[in-house]
Parts: sequence; structure tokens; C-alpha cells
Amino acid sequence: MRDGTSEPCWCTALPPAVPVPLEKVGCWCPTCLRAHIAAELAKRSS
Repeated sequence: MRDGTSEPCWCTALPPAVPVPLEKVGCWCPTCLRAHIAAELAKRSS
């Protein structure tokens, strides 16, 4: 949920491709989250 609303966060529209990092990173913008997902998936395929 987005802070203070009953609406789901935009990130719930993305597939659950990577685990949420344990360190406190806060909320990521769409560009940064997509870049993180791409980097993690690239690591797995190499």
C-alpha cells in the first residue's frame, strides 16, 4: 500500500522477480527498481 492511502503501490504491477533487499533502502522509483531487477536477473543468467 502507498503511504496514507488504500491504493496499492505501482510496484505491485511488476512481477515479483527479486527479493526485497534487507537493508533499509526506502521506496524506489520505477526506473531504479527496473534497473535493480535487470541487474539481478543478469547476475543469475551469467
